[in-house]
Amino acid sequence: MAANAIQRVRELAAGRYTGIATAIILLSWLGFAFLPQHATAHEQAPMAEHMHGMNHANMAPMATPVVHQPALWIAIVSWIVMTIAMMGPATLPAVRHVEQNVPRDRGRALILYAAVWLAMWTVVGLIITLALPAAGNVNRWWLFAGVLLLTAMWQLTPMKCRALGECHRSLPLPPDGWPAAKGLMRFGAISGWACIRSCWAMMLTMAVAPSAHLAWRVGLTAAVTWERFTRYPRRTAWLLAGLFVVAAAAVGVFAIQ
Repeated sequence: MAANAIQRVRELAAGRYTGIATAIILLSWLGFAFLPQHATAHEQAPMAEHMHGMNHANMAPMATPVVHQPALWIAIVSWIVMTIAMMGPATLPAVRHVEQNVPRDRGRALILYAAVWLAMWTVVGLIITLALPAAGNVNRWWLFAGVLLLTAMWQLTPMKCRALGECHRSLPLPPDGWPAAKGLMRFGAISGWACIRSCWAMMLTMAVAPSAHLAWRVGLTAAVTWERFTRYPRRTAWLLAGLFVVAAAAVGVFAIQ
């Protein structure tokens, strides 16, 4: 099943603009090496405070506010890069749909679609960024385990199944003019909203991950891509729910030690 998903991604990347989108996704992965982690609520405490609390290693440091410049902008940029990298592969079929159904100005059409889709995810990132400091005093590993368990529960809900089905939805796109622009914005909004409803819990999991960020990003990106391209999305969602439960249990065991 995973091999089918990989093959599908390769087929989609064969298109000119879809190939450009794939290159942007790959470049966004390189950006992880230069941008700070998104989970600022857990990782920006002063080193002196960390050393003072060595006897309480399982307690998270006090949160550093991210509501002031430039920290807020850095967090938002980090979120955007992370979204492109992790959610980008799942939106390649929509990019291919635009490429195949817009006869003129395909590049501009794809920019318009992507801008709407990414703007919706950016709002989600802003909400999470502003909300994370509220959990600054919570044991960060227990918080992570709890969010993993929440993600597993969301995978089993009918709302998740409906959202995942809507991720496969496409719309007829007018050929040009203002109707084409409206159609592209509507398609971007529908696609973005379906993606958010389907994957918000996975992205929240990534936002609160206290360490080993690259490993979690790779794993969660593989999960999103797999359930998007598999022939049996509902079965895959349930299987991923089981994996999230196992991961939550493993993190919980680590937190106890």
